[in-house]
Amino acid sequence: MKRFIIKILLLALPISFYAVIQEYALRTIPNDYAYKNQWLTENAQSLKILSLGSSHGFFGIQPTEFSQLAFNAGHVSQSLLFDEFIFDKFLPQMESLEYVILPISYFTMRGKGLQYGAEKWRVKNYTIYYNCPYFRCQPQFALESYHFAPKKTLKALFTKVNHRGCDSLGRGIDYSLESRSDDWQTAGPVAMKRHTKVNYSQSDVDKNLSHINHIVEVCKNRGIKVILLTTPTYHTYYDILDKDQLEQMISCCELIASNHENVIYFNWLKHSSFDENDFFDADHLNEFGAIKLTTLLNQEISTQPCEKMRK
Repeated sequence: MKRFIIKILLLALPISFYAVIQEYALRTIPNDYAYKNQWLTENAQSLKILSLGSSHGFFGIQPTEFSQLAFNAGHVSQSLLFDEFIFDKFLPQMESLEYVILPISYFTMRGKGLQYGAEKWRVKNYTIYYNCPYFRCQPQFALESYHFAPKKTLKALFTKVNHRGCDSLGRGIDYSLESRSDDWQTAGPVAMKRHTKVNYSQSDVDKNLSHINHIVEVCKNRGIKVILLTTPTYHTYYDILDKDQLEQMISCCELIASNHENVIYFNWLKHSSFDENDFFDADHLNEFGAIKLTTLLNQEISTQPCEKMRK
């Protein structure tokens, strides 16, 4: 019996050692989540404008175009639960914060949450790199090695791998005009189908509203203004959206704005200033569109206070 136990231990030791090495190696690869957590940790006290949101904000907001120090804390598929988490985590350090930009997309209000979607593997990035406690007891949401990538581990150990896809102020850099596919316009119907939730739960809408209202109320108490923003899309996307879902999203945002003096809603889904050269695909802006969008936002922020923007 003792020999059997010794054999098991001898077998387990190298496996455990490899598992630890693999987890460590995977975590050393530079990525957006680790970078943004570190940037906010070091610079939150000087930040004037914080932008959150999913890929529409991640690729659509270019902080360099603001007149004040701004940072893009959005991520691909980031749901309101994690918008709220990032906001709450760094709020105590954000003593100079004046504006929070919260992108609200066609799919936002009916979204069930990142942890339930096709890209739920991204949840681990908040657990590991933002130290988010929500799902740390679930291995699939807490370990890089759960997704077992031996080739990725070897690259991390012996080559300079870099998975960071954002610039120094957090905007995503992968969606460029140069890298746009020739059939980018036809992506509209595909994205629309993926984003449309005809059969949805009202409880999901209520949860999403609660996340938004939490951010709004905290900002109100701190004298911070909130901009709810629906980013521009191309007509091959917005022309075919489900009318009920779209109207629900708009009405939710308009209601929040009407009930809170510190909130303004910009519905720029069909903004006439944007043409085909501003898009990466039918619902995401490229680098030129991001500059144009952020310039428009900066003009609104710079020329008139939030109360006047509402009029």
